[in-house]
Amino acid sequence: MRREKLSLCFGLAVGAILTSFYHIYSGSQIWPEIIVKDVREEKIILSSAPSEEHSFMDFMHNMEVQQTERRTTVSEACRRIKQDIRFMQPVAKYFNLFSDHYKFTVCDINKCGSSSWLSAVLIMDGYFTYDDKINHRIHGDEVIQIANKKARLQAKENETEIKRVWNEYLNIITVRNPFQRIVSAYSDKMRPQSKGFTYVYGPLSKHINQQFKKLRYLEEDRNKDDETASFEDFVNFLLYSKEPLANDPHWRSFDQTCAPCTYEYDFIMKFETMAEDTAYLKQRLNISKEHGQIFFPVHNRRVNDTRTEEYFRKIPLALSKALHAKYKIDFELFGYPMPSWLF
Repeated sequence: MRREKLSLCFGLAVGAILTSFYHIYSGSQIWPEIIVKDVREEKIILSSAPSEEHSFMDFMHNMEVQQTERRTTVSEACRRIKQDIRFMQPVAKYFNLFSDHYKFTVCDINKCGSSSWLSAVLIMDGYFTYDDKINHRIHGDEVIQIANKKARLQAKENETEIKRVWNEYLNIITVRNPFQRIVSAYSDKMRPQSKGFTYVYGPLSKHINQQFKKLRYLEEDRNKDDETASFEDFVNFLLYSKEPLANDPHWRSFDQTCAPCTYEYDFIMKFETMAEDTAYLKQRLNISKEHGQIFFPVHNRRVNDTRTEEYFRKIPLALSKALHAKYKIDFELFGYPMPSWLF
């Protein structure tokens, strides 16, 4: 009886806390109205916007249901493909970012919002300010150095402390459709007009052109007077190159980067549902209004299936299928179906 009373009191307390969160934030934030989603198809089913305050609690509950489904998809895929998974480096989780202020870790995969996570963690934990960021008083290399020295699990003083953080904090992973990520990486790193065409990736793009141009399917493409990698060149590079940069973090697979079959993640954030996932995390982690502006802003997050398909339709179907096979584990782990245009 005593245990039942304690459980009832605990339930009422949680309800009161959630209701208070609703009143605090309802004046400044629109809650995404999400019902249960189809994990395999990645289609959000939206409800009509209810006016009752229960909408907040419904949203939180449905997000938790969704996360249970995503974690189940990962665990089932891990069991199903266990024999095919590459051996993971045991240090995978040690490179994850962590926030002591809000008690979470995140495997910040490149081209899946890693820059936003980096800024959020370093600002929220007081390593620099939001004004520093918007006024460009701190730059990319410096941000990376600070993160590596102070904000990644490897910076903790010993293995015991790393395990404590992993066991007590909310562990997050952020993913997106693997083919969309490849297109994003190519667009940002291989094209001269892009910001990511830097002292590292500019020469790499030219090197890929020189190495793989001769493999282009169409003769007219092989005879083009170009100096940087085409998308077809880039895909051939990913498939056949043995150079270290073929495993660059911007296109390294999710399973190699975060080892989700070795380390269990509590929350799986997806680009396709970024607004809903961020809104839930703000409440789950109790992100302050001060830090709300820096905690994973979603206004510029674009998911463009048409653009991705256009890129892949310009290359031989056999190449697309081979690339899908290379990233098959990522597709299966996070419930991304094989694109219909590959059949």
